[in-house]
Amino acid sequence: MFYKLSNTADLQSVERVFGVKFKYPSLYKKNMVINGLAEESLPIITSEENSVINYGIWGLMPEQYKDEWENFQNLDNTLDISLCDVNESDWIKNIFLNNHCLIIITGFFTSYLYDGEVYPYYVHLKDSKPFAVAGIFSKLKDGFISVSLLTSAISSKLATVHNLGKEFPIILESKDY
Repeated sequence: MFYKLSNTADLQSVERVFGVKFKYPSLYKKNMVINGLAEESLPIITSEENSVINYGIWGLMPEQYKDEWENFQNLDNTLDISLCDVNESDWIKNIFLNNHCLIIITGFFTSYLYDGEVYPYYVHLKDSKPFAVAGIFSKLKDGFISVSLLTSAISSKLATVHNLGKEFPIILESKDY
């Protein structure tokens, strides 16, 4: 489960790396620790509107959902979804097939088991520039967007850092944006 991200890049750096502008630049703020267990928004670029950086509430919800974010996340935590699990729910499968997005971050936190104790571990690029992880999104009836990170089996290189699970966020290379 990945529920802590980071975005410490300034607005201009994000726009430069992704080659598009923020739809609502005054809403952007740096944040060293973005806690998914609280209702947080993430900068995203959706397949539906790929010429701007928008915002999505972290924690995917069905498009028809009307109640509060927290109530849904308490029932079905959707901060991240494994590629192996996208077919287990019709509503997630439909979103997965049609609504892809880039989730813009500068890093994420994972856990590392060492000598019987668990330590937090921060994963980021060497140059600390923003990058994207794969995500899916839904557009709610009120116009808000909700998002989830996609995870997959980790590579052997990352397994040494994330040794408490088999899944990792799907980090995209810039050529795949």
